[in-house]
Amino acid sequence: MTYACRQLREALHRVTGTSPGGLGLHDRVVDYISGKLDPMRSAGHFHDTYVCCFCESGDLLSQWCTYGGGTAGYAIGFHGDSFEGSEAKRLPSAQSAFGQVSYGIYPEEEEEVIRIFAERVLSKAEKSIVDDDDDVVGFVGVLNLRLAIIKNPTFHEEREWRLIIQTYEGEENSGIAFRSGPAGLTPYVRVAFKPESVIEVVAGPGPLPQQQHSVRRLLDSYGFKDVEVKSSSAPLRF
Repeated sequence: MTYACRQLREALHRVTGTSPGGLGLHDRVVDYISGKLDPMRSAGHFHDTYVCCFCESGDLLSQWCTYGGGTAGYAIGFHGDSFEGSEAKRLPSAQSAFGQVSYGIYPEEEEEVIRIFAERVLSKAEKSIVDDDDDVVGFVGVLNLRLAIIKNPTFHEEREWRLIIQTYEGEENSGIAFRSGPAGLTPYVRVAFKPESVIEVVAGPGPLPQQQHSVRRLLDSYGFKDVEVKSSSAPLRF
């Protein structure tokens, strides 16, 4: 998140006309909020961030190499609007977003959202500002949710989209599950989707030509008869 934090802090100062380290009241207020732009450490604000990542291409060589796991792998294609809407409603205290990743600077169309919240907070700052002010807490939550849509431009080939769910620290969220992972015990959120959301499955490059047939039989057995099955066009062999 280091790259995203830097980009979002720059956008925050840009839309408010403030300067990092400035002595003015608005400068100091924006610096205060900017210092909280870290979803992993913002105690009392949005704390846990869950991200489900998608790629616009179902047959990209770099993705097979990175995520194929040495056993060819499979890419599942979904309708673009499958995850729009209310996924976070499954959790008592959460908010969600689904959108395209921005590679490089913070997207200009999102700066208006920052501007609206910033004006509200800065107008109140003329009187006072406290850590648990509702507008400040809400503003930090909005900003931290948007951290997950910014990525270093060197990854632009992925053309990534992300479903992002964030929960409040300390709130009860019975929808959180846990699994064992490379980093130890890992919390995660199960994402539901309708069967008709799946439109294709691509069998990755590998030494077994019967993969496509096996996938077809598996899908049919679960009622996914309208899902197209294809083999990767990549010549890579694991």
